[in-house]
Amino acid sequence: MAYRDSGKLSSRELFRADQFVKIGEGFNGSTISDENAIKKGYLGSSVVYSIVTRIARGVSSLPIYIYDKTNGKEIKSGEVYDFVFKPNDNQSFNEFWEQLVTFYTLTGECYNYLDAESIGFYKGQQLVLPPQAVTIETETNSIFSKVKSYKFNDGENISPLDIDYVMHVAMNNPSMQGLKTKNGLSPLQSAQNILNASNNVEIALSEYFENRGVSALITPSNEDPSMPMNDEDEKSIWSALKRKIGGAKSMNAMRFSRRALKVQQLNASSTDMQTIENKNQLTKDLCNVFGFPAMLLTGEKATYNNVKEAEAAAYNNNYIPTFEKIAAGYERKFLSKFGNYSLGIHKEKIEALNPSPTERANQAIKLVDAGLITPNEARESIGKEVLSDKEMDSVKPKGSNVTISNV
Repeated sequence: MAYRDSGKLSSRELFRADQFVKIGEGFNGSTISDENAIKKGYLGSSVVYSIVTRIARGVSSLPIYIYDKTNGKEIKSGEVYDFVFKPNDNQSFNEFWEQLVTFYTLTGECYNYLDAESIGFYKGQQLVLPPQAVTIETETNSIFSKVKSYKFNDGENISPLDIDYVMHVAMNNPSMQGLKTKNGLSPLQSAQNILNASNNVEIALSEYFENRGVSALITPSNEDPSMPMNDEDEKSIWSALKRKIGGAKSMNAMRFSRRALKVQQLNASSTDMQTIENKNQLTKDLCNVFGFPAMLLTGEKATYNNVKEAEAAAYNNNYIPTFEKIAAGYERKFLSKFGNYSLGIHKEKIEALNPSPTERANQAIKLVDAGLITPNEARESIGKEVLSDKEMDSVKPKGSNVTISNV
């Protein structure tokens, strides 16, 4: 945050380029560190926090299950079930995955460490490691080199970690350095300047609302110059106005005055209004960087159909692909030790991906009206009992204008 010795900066001054809060030199291609992605992104930006939190909670709340890939049978108990759904003594399955996805979304990589060297693999506890504290040790400084170990630095001790007990999942990092180090690439790498601007807009808006002051000036419009308003008159008028028109209780109410008054509105400047508009656009830009539907954050054009489409997009384009990417690493590193198991999603249980009862009924009616199914088949598709009437088992002529009562 930028300050002057003389006091706080105005919203206009905050937009001078040399006063931006920098998280990296985005123009010269330097890499944003995991630490900065967390501090200046998640902890320093309400927009990034909101986006990442929604993604992490969206993924962790998916209806996940374990199944045997050999026969497709769902596993509901046993050793592998406990391993997945009881990761450690301090976190639930949802809390564990929310933390895992938070790091992955922010930094472009996540680590799951199985603390099992002393008690055995199948009874070990899983711990999410902060990426900023993990160093990948490779055999040589080459893109062809293999990972030989990991080192975890908690600020006091540096501990080597066996690769057999570490799951590392990373977003694609096409830079030569990334290919050598095997580290992922944070989405904020390409959004450093957007994040800088968004953070400064938040500061500017805070400054604006803190110092906005009154929105109108009220003066007598027919004041006699020979008899100016004294201090007592001003206090009386102010007290009366505050009592009659102040507070939420007076919202949209009307009041009359026996004395002619002149009201001068103090509107926000065009610069201030542009700052507010910039905030909305930068929020959309950051949502695009993370592949998250901006409507779910901004609430713009929030009709029922638009929101449902946005929620479905969040599942199909973000929550589910993110889970599948991490789950593939989870299966490769840990589940394979138990057998031929995998993690799946009960998509039929996700409300946003499935039509509502009314939508299902309307779809069934359209199929009946098109002469594609019988009314009884339509009733079965929406969970109703079939009727014994013969007509209900006959396909109706196309364009019969079927209604819910007919089905």
